[in-house]
Amino acid sequence: MNKLEVREICFNIISKTGKAMDSIDKSLSLAKNDNFEDAKELLEDANKTIIEAHNFQTELLNSEAREEKIEFGPLLIHAQDHLMFSQLYLKITKELVSLYEKNKYRNN
Repeated sequence: MNKLEVREICFNIISKTGKAMDSIDKSLSLAKNDNFEDAKELLEDANKTIIEAHNFQTELLNSEAREEKIEFGPLLIHAQDHLMFSQLYLKITKELVSLYEKNKYRNN
């Protein structure tokens, strides 16, 4: 895999995870305002987008498994960081939305 291909994959990962994190941010704001259905819908959209980003990462892993040389650099590390953070952020936000929802119905 050449440097340009790795760079393209990195930018795809960063772009997808950025979009996902934007949806996660909006979801959390909606949940704080008791709009749980829309919040959950945005989380599902974010999950699908993170899966798309993960699929790009899988391309890199498959290349590595085929013993192709992959150019490692700050951009690849940054892309991996975005992917890992977005996955964690999604998981935590799902829990927060659930807690907000339980708390609302517990207090009513």
